[in-house]
Amino acid sequence: MLTLLQALAAPAAAYDVCTLPTCSDGPDHCDAADPADCLYESAVAPGTATRYPATGRILLTDPDAVGYPDRPVPVIVNVPDAPGPLPVVILSHGGSGGVKNPGAVMQEWFDQLGQQGFVTVTVAHWPRDNGTDVALCDALGIVTACPGGPIYDRPQDVSTVIDWLQTEVADPASPLYGKADLDRIALLGHSAGAGGAAIVGGATRVIGTRADGTEVRMAHPDPRVEVVVLLSPPGPNSQGVTPDSYQGFDVPALIASSLGDVDENPPIPGDRADAFYLADAEQQYLAWVDAEAMRHSTLNLRLDDCVNFTDVATCTTYVTWLARTTLAFLDGYLRCDADALDWLDSDAVQVTSADVFQLDARLAVCPLDSDGDGVLDEDDLCPDPPDSPLVGPDGCSGRQAVALACGTEADHPNHGQYVSCVTQAAQDAVDAGLLTQQEKADLVAEAASGGHPSCH
Repeated sequence: MLTLLQALAAPAAAYDVCTLPTCSDGPDHCDAADPADCLYESAVAPGTATRYPATGRILLTDPDAVGYPDRPVPVIVNVPDAPGPLPVVILSHGGSGGVKNPGAVMQEWFDQLGQQGFVTVTVAHWPRDNGTDVALCDALGIVTACPGGPIYDRPQDVSTVIDWLQTEVADPASPLYGKADLDRIALLGHSAGAGGAAIVGGATRVIGTRADGTEVRMAHPDPRVEVVVLLSPPGPNSQGVTPDSYQGFDVPALIASSLGDVDENPPIPGDRADAFYLADAEQQYLAWVDAEAMRHSTLNLRLDDCVNFTDVATCTTYVTWLARTTLAFLDGYLRCDADALDWLDSDAVQVTSADVFQLDARLAVCPLDSDGDGVLDEDDLCPDPPDSPLVGPDGCSGRQAVALACGTEADHPNHGQYVSCVTQAAQDAVDAGLLTQQEKADLVAEAASGGHPSCH
């Protein structure tokens, strides 16, 4: 297991599963008259899955839990009835008070992702009592108000689950043997679970302050988690999140929030989407629902929280947009599905939702080669299209190189010096393999007759 409070410089997950898009290719329109045409369809057909264990829960323990030796970590697993190895999604629920029954939380995600061929693990974050919370804060040297467990325990729980999965996949008697691919793990968290997932992905949060005034920051990156989904993560200046908390958060991520996703007093619309803007890392997406009816718990696929919608059908539509977008992200980044990545880089969901659902992507900056000569604009001294397929490392053909070096006759004291410059520059181009001897002779003759090489 990873150490409990790692240095802020500790590396986060190094993504190495798929070949990723290096830049945005721009929108690909779908048919707005046929909304179903715009929704993402996975190449993996929905199937069945088997709950493990069939009833009850598996009770893991965290032997390193500070202030709470052998703290319980209950889990249940949805194992697809399909050949493995299959990618893994760990679900981390919201509610800072914690729960003891993993079957009571995130059931919609548990069912849907299992049916889509992901080994899906729901973890219940066991609550601390006042005594174990105080023991944790004392051990960390915190003298101020201390949220303790809700921030500290969740990332630790995820590492405990992955440790257990490693033993399960190696056990021929386990239902996970040959099923779970632990090189392809995603962590999906909602609310407090999203806050913990962000820490696993490299973010940090302040737990409290020591007597000397220094902050105690929670940092627990686990490189075994390749990608994360943050549904309504805590915004800056709340729950220990500071404006610099997401500086180290550089794993591929899908972050989701909405206009109605507020719980501050007074409410700050958009605050829970700020993780996307504060991280400033590549391969990250923001799914934004521009509707007040889409509330905090609706982002967790909770159709029983559709009370703010005029009808359940509209609520179901909004939830479907989010579910399909999340599936596209998981397919793209865990299954290396090029069609899923293309869909994420399109405007399909914006089209079908009339811009109510917006998907913003931050990929790598697209390198430009405007003249198509194989040399990027930033290195190209001759930005106009070359007259020859042969160009040097500076993007210039032989004729362009001579024109760049010598300009026109007006740039020289006399005609002779201009012809001399063209002769030498043309010979340099011959030596570089950009001109033939005949092409050199033609350029020199052109200069001698009063003409000058063109840059075009």
